[in-house]
Amino acid sequence: MSLMVGNAFAAAEARRHNSPLLARQPHARQVSPTFGKRSQKQPAAGEQLSLFPELLQQDTFEKQKQQKRTAWKNRVRSWLIPPSIGKGIRGILVSLAMIGGTFKLATYTPSDGPLPTLHSIQTTAPYLIPGLRLNTTLKLSNQDNVSAPDYWQGLQPTLAIVKAVAPEIYQWVQDQHATGLIVYEAKPHGEKIDTDADSETIAGYHINHKTLHLERGFWTLSDGDKATVLIHEYRHSRQSTYKGAREGMIQFLQGDPQRYESLIEDEAYQYQLEAYRALGLRPSEFVVQYLKSRHLYHLQ
Repeated sequence: MSLMVGNAFAAAEARRHNSPLLARQPHARQVSPTFGKRSQKQPAAGEQLSLFPELLQQDTFEKQKQQKRTAWKNRVRSWLIPPSIGKGIRGILVSLAMIGGTFKLATYTPSDGPLPTLHSIQTTAPYLIPGLRLNTTLKLSNQDNVSAPDYWQGLQPTLAIVKAVAPEIYQWVQDQHATGLIVYEAKPHGEKIDTDADSETIAGYHINHKTLHLERGFWTLSDGDKATVLIHEYRHSRQSTYKGAREGMIQFLQGDPQRYESLIEDEAYQYQLEAYRALGLRPSEFVVQYLKSRHLYHLQ
């Protein structure tokens, strides 16, 4: 019996010494290398608040207060103006603002400033009258690949007429030439030009680029007619970009390109009619028909 008890005791001791719990127990105390020294690591913001319970509690209270205030604002706003109605009201306000701006743009016409007075050629340069009905550029209108200097040289008799009627417009053409803002378009070989059918084949002024375009049909006109065309294009050069934007808006609203063209051309054709009268010439059929279609010819 004692032998059995001794053997059981020995087995229990052996199991105790082989236990994994004892294996995890260190045999010697490990000392941290920073033991006895002050740590250099600073606590984070959250750790600082955790070190001071009063600050942490106050911060939490402020956040909850702000959340409640925001929730009440949203609730009151939804009671007074539901989201669907709010969107509708904003849409109405935006529409009213657009309508008001459109009305102002359509009704307000900025002044182009005083225009040069067109003097009668009979009093300023009567010796030029015999040449008004001549076309000194007929040769240029029948040639191909004409150079810009040749076009400019051929324009001089016409410029003499313009200078006699309106020296300011003569100077404007000179400035356009000096700055390279005159574009010469030659007539394609063998093409017949009908200047009364399409005014775009005569000349044009591009207000965005400030360029004067002398098109293929321009060189087929008499010198007096060419002078009135230059005066017409000068009138376009005085029109403001605001006025052009207004006409574009009207074209968009009405969907009528003819309406767009006629609004910006009214002033130019009326000024050209004054030029014809200053030269003592009969207006071209195209100018007369245009002004009559706009009910402006009888006002002259």
